[in-house]
Amino acid sequence: VFVPLRSMYFDYKREEYFKKTPIDASYEGLIKKLSSMNIQYHLLDETILAKYGRADGEWLRVGKCAYKYIIFPKTLTMDKNSKKLFDEFYESGGKILFTDGVPVYLEGEECEYALKSNITLEEILQAQPYHVTDISGAIQSAYHIYKGCPFLFAVNTDVHHAGAATFTGGFHSFNCLDL
Repeated sequence: VFVPLRSMYFDYKREEYFKKTPIDASYEGLIKKLSSMNIQYHLLDETILAKYGRADGEWLRVGKCAYKYIIFPKTLTMDKNSKKLFDEFYESGGKILFTDGVPVYLEGEECEYALKSNITLEEILQAQPYHVTDISGAIQSAYHIYKGCPFLFAVNTDVHHAGAATFTGGFHSFNCLDL
């Protein structure tokens, strides 16, 4: 998930500090939606992207992590390095989803982007290595591979009611902890 920090400051008004902006609402809404759908994500910051990011075919590599899909909440502007990197990623077959429109500025100046959404949220969900059928609506999960073994962590976010979910994806064992 691209963090639209530059866009958050783009039309910042000090007197409206505590007011939620459309950028804030889009970003928060996207994070909540991905979490509730149990879609795994990392947050991509432009500063880290500039230092460690590179396009590698249909993958965007940032340090030791590789991403096949980049999701943008409402984003008004980004820096030139980010645009160049996303253009290379997109042109090499990388998948991008704009949930709330394509940016319209580059470093604060009007700019027409060639980038368009080329994947849907449903396609990203179906491509995950596991699936959750969350009956209760309160289960969130995280998937990692540690020393070649898949590890799925799931938590019931509702402290007052029991959660109920079905997990599929080739897991061989299950441990339930009541913390």
